[in-house]
Amino acid sequence: MRAVPPSRGYWVFPGLQIHFRGARAADYWDLYFASSVGEAKDNEIPDSYTMLRRRNVLSDRIAEFAQWDRRIVGCLRVADET
Repeated sequence: MRAVPPSRGYWVFPGLQIHFRGARAADYWDLYFASSVGEAKDNEIPDSYTMLRRRNVLSDRIAEFAQWDRRIVGCLRVADET
């Protein structure tokens, strides 16, 4: 895991690049973190394609052709507000 440089990608949101052991560069995931669900919804369609979104997290994957990796989904749970 490493930070996505601010000038790279579809969004100006903070981002992380995720790769799993043994993965090729084409299998890396770039995840971007909007400040709210609404902000993420407003930004999920760059260049006419709807990108994968889960709550306030956007992915560099086109939703029509990809699904969330279950290992990533397991980390994107709603935080307890206690």
